[in-house]
Amino acid sequence: MYLILTILLLVTQVYNWTTTGDRNKNINFDIDSTPLQIRTDSVVGTNDVLWVRFIQLNTADYGPGITVFFEDPPVYTIGYCVSRKQFTMPGSNKQNERVWTFSKENNRLKLLCDGEQIFDFNYADSTIQECKNFWGLDFAYIKFQSSNTAKDTASDAYRQSGPSVCKAGQYWSGSECKTCEENTFSGNGASACTKCPADTTSPAGSKSADDCKKGEEDCAKTFTCSGAVTISVSATLAAAVFLATILI
Repeated sequence: MYLILTILLLVTQVYNWTTTGDRNKNINFDIDSTPLQIRTDSVVGTNDVLWVRFIQLNTADYGPGITVFFEDPPVYTIGYCVSRKQFTMPGSNKQNERVWTFSKENNRLKLLCDGEQIFDFNYADSTIQECKNFWGLDFAYIKFQSSNTAKDTASDAYRQSGPSVCKAGQYWSGSECKTCEENTFSGNGASACTKCPADTTSPAGSKSADDCKKGEEDCAKTFTCSGAVTISVSATLAAAVFLATILI
């Protein structure tokens, strides 16, 4: 029993938000196997900076990073690969709370903001050799960076990403939460969507089996639709007239 409780506690803790805390401190994190999520409350135009670097094992301070500048318009950089590229911030520029998801998988670097893609960059195709070399390394740590020229001021908290962050009606694709397709559904924290029972349909983003409904024609034939009155008014009147004729 104790072992089960311990495992459940560890699984829960993995996906809890952790306050960013002190900058320039190596934090154990395997970005090659697990996407990173960062929570910010910075507004476009404040010039706040999100700056996280990825560090190899047994190296004190060696590795590339990604940076988001909350300028107007906002700008991102990919260390050794892309320098100051403008992008459109999802939602309103006045919005402050956002969740950023960064992943490194199959030679691709991806950054999402509130589920919307900011970049999808294949570093293996870069013409810059340093870009290929640095991002081709295996990383053991992350570091929220501070230096004489810039400082991470936007990152409030971080966590590993995974199925537990997906809401009902979504599933974990391996790097992000995606909406369940039509005729499927999911609850919170799903790694896959469940198909609706045979002869039922549901809209995209359905959250439970209750969203899987039979068509109106099937309802009329089988009388199985929840809450549906399948006997028509005309049929009821016809039956009443027939009964009255017999009684007379």
